[in-house]
Amino acid sequence: MKKTDITAENEEAICYVVDALYFRMTGLNPSRWTKPPHSTAGLVADELLKQYAAGTTESPKSINIVDSVRVAVMLDPPYFDRPPGFLAQVLGSDPTRN
Repeated sequence: MKKTDITAENEEAICYVVDALYFRMTGLNPSRWTKPPHSTAGLVADELLKQYAAGTTESPKSINIVDSVRVAVMLDPPYFDRPPGFLAQVLGSDPTRN
């Protein structure tokens, strides 16, 4: 894992999208995850599922909007001053960055 070049905010954003996919596919009540970054990841999950249902085989277009999930993670108060957060990015305190 130390050889991967995934930053903390990218890793968290991807995890939120995976969570959202799980929530959508298991029918979890959406009222339990209506605030960012959950809600933002939900939009990405919806688009991924839509493309999957349509039989799209190329790279998902929603990969471009994963950036919105990254931003939601970076601005989320629990992350703000920790490695995935905005303040940590500005101060350079993300240990996953080279």
